[in-house]
Amino acid sequence: QRLRRILRAFVLSKPCIGYCQAMNYVALFLLRTTKYQEHEAFQLLLTLAEQVVPGYWVPDMVGVQVDMQVLHKAVDIFLPDLSDHMRDIRMPLDLFAIQWLVSLFSYALPPPSLCRIWDWLFLDGPSVLVSVTLAIMRRAESGLLGLYDLQDCAELLLNTARNWRDADELVDMAYEEKIRMDLTSMDLLRNDRLQVINMTN
Repeated sequence: QRLRRILRAFVLSKPCIGYCQAMNYVALFLLRTTKYQEHEAFQLLLTLAEQVVPGYWVPDMVGVQVDMQVLHKAVDIFLPDLSDHMRDIRMPLDLFAIQWLVSLFSYALPPPSLCRIWDWLFLDGPSVLVSVTLAIMRRAESGLLGLYDLQDCAELLLNTARNWRDADELVDMAYEEKIRMDLTSMDLLRNDRLQVINMTN
């Protein structure tokens, strides 16, 4: 009931955004972390939608579109062997990454790791989600290179995320990915892609 009330209040307060399927995972985690304080969880959900990941939960998911394009470029640059392998076996990033981004990893990571990532997300915005995705892919890379079935690859990635219980290690590895992206001006790429998508919509 509390979850339903929060989601209904969000839709009523933000009709231009409406309801996105992954929102229930996010709202549920917010409820749990605020010890089921509905007003606090609702305010945090609004902050996420309006300030932290704007464009993620709107109908055209423009923010997700942009960050998926950045992720594609980053994988090509920073994980070239894995990028080639995924291309060879026709494994799209969409198979797993879109749900990770849209849900802000709320169903994918253990709670302690998710809390640390969200602390960082509130500070630095959606580039954090791309960094975390790259860190998970890098950790799973050696196993992925030996797999050729798409379902097996997806399961390995999901299990890698689900079992990453060392929050410090995850943050450290993701931060290394962010430094790599900063050094190659990925933020400029994101802004460029956002402008292009906004012009075509």
